[in-house]
Amino acid sequence: MIKFFRKIRQRLLTENEFSKYLLYAVGEIVLVVIGILIALQINTWKIEQFEKKEEINYLNRLLQDLKNNLIEIDRVVSSDHRRLYQSSVTLNDMRSNNISFNRNNQWQLRNEVFNLDTLSILNQSFGFGLTALRYYNKFNNSEATYLELIANGKLDLIRDEQLKISVITYYSTLENKLQLPNMIEMRRHKYVDMLEDYGISTNNNMSLDEFENKVDNKDKIIAAIENFVRETYQSQGNLKYNDQSIETDTDELITKIENYLD
Repeated sequence: MIKFFRKIRQRLLTENEFSKYLLYAVGEIVLVVIGILIALQINTWKIEQFEKKEEINYLNRLLQDLKNNLIEIDRVVSSDHRRLYQSSVTLNDMRSNNISFNRNNQWQLRNEVFNLDTLSILNQSFGFGLTALRYYNKFNNSEATYLELIANGKLDLIRDEQLKISVITYYSTLENKLQLPNMIEMRRHKYVDMLEDYGISTNNNMSLDEFENKVDNKDKIIAAIENFVRETYQSQGNLKYNDQSIETDTDELITKIENYLD
């Protein structure tokens, strides 16, 4: 093709037909420009297709992370509920009337939801209940995909502006809502240290009488357990039971992403 146009150009120059040659030159330039524009358009189309695939891949990964968060919420709430119930029983044994979860209908409903074997807890030793708080389930946020989007500067791959804002808002709000569990974790360490100061190991089967003979100021321990129970109960609300819980936010974002992908 190039040889063909070259022969035409040479013939026009030889025949001294300058006007025709000029017309031909302009036409050749136009063809080159059109070729470049077509190539750019094809390249742009390929880039768009690649970015669409990347967007779909990232959104599917975000979906999986969000579904993992739902599983994590149920794991943490279920496990902590048992310890909360155990702690409330211990407080009742120490004649603390400030925590009344055992007489709370919502509390009883959660016992049924989580298939809690309350009888086995009631049959545990006082010492076991006293140290039930030595364990605490930290919520493990699945945020690897979001952090990767941020680190690689690829958030703009999400073409829907409202969906992108929803993703950013979810993870920034989540970080704020997880501040309470982090504070509870610090309190747990302090509680374990306080028991050790009284010579109470984290694994014991002492009775209530043994505890009262060993500890000269049980009110301090009662107050620590009460605070822990209240804050953990509040944390469960943030995770699952409040109107603006992490579970609600997660479900809403999952729905938005699935609707967008459909």
